[in-house]
Amino acid sequence: MPDYFEHLKQNPNSLIARIYGVFTVKMEDIVPVHLLLMANTIRCKSGNSIMNVFDLKGSMVNREVKITSKTKNTSTLKDLNLQMIKRKNQTIGNDFIKFSKADIVHLNQQIEKDICMLMKYNLMDYSLLFAVEINDDQLQKAPDGPEQDEERDDNPSNTEVSNKRHKFVSCCGNFTYHMAIIDYLQEFNWEKWGESKFKTAVLRRNEKLISAVRPELYAQRFCKFMKEELLLDSILDLWYEDIGNEQAFKSIY
Repeated sequence: MPDYFEHLKQNPNSLIARIYGVFTVKMEDIVPVHLLLMANTIRCKSGNSIMNVFDLKGSMVNREVKITSKTKNTSTLKDLNLQMIKRKNQTIGNDFIKFSKADIVHLNQQIEKDICMLMKYNLMDYSLLFAVEINDDQLQKAPDGPEQDEERDDNPSNTEVSNKRHKFVSCCGNFTYHMAIIDYLQEFNWEKWGESKFKTAVLRRNEKLISAVRPELYAQRFCKFMKEELLLDSILDLWYEDIGNEQAFKSIY
């Protein structure tokens, strides 16, 4: 990807996980081992502070992990799990995914920029790694909710946001969201083309739901899912706060 470095240079807050090095280890009589060194995009205080971790692709086929009493909070869940957990939390009035206006503007634009770059190079099957961390210190400091950063909420350009590129703080301050686009080096090659045709022609699965699809369709579905499942609730909240202020709504979405 010749434009990879230039894209990250122009988009310092890109969600694409950084590659720091590519190495090949060669030893006598052993098949060469190829290694990829990437940035750690989930930097939590401890494993106990993590509420959930999701690997999201925007597809629905085989995108669920069976949750049992042995499932750990650090276990990687999938798309259908996110939808189920969201519905469960909403029924008890606990909306744990709520971004600030500044973060919504940034994420809405940045996801599209990142995905356009990947699509340009015929890449697909990437994921959004999304982890929810509980901010216990925030809960202890402010039982009724922490003080809001007015400047940040009113200034869409202030997306240093939670600042650390892959890290965002919820509106109430009770949660930190860790986000990164990972596993983005898979080309839509003949193998993936064959997998797509087998699943649609032989298994009769809907092309819009499976993971192995054309980069254009994959990108469109990926962006749609992330906006609807991660950003839409926050956008609607802002809409209601503005009492249907159409101009304010358009400035975000």
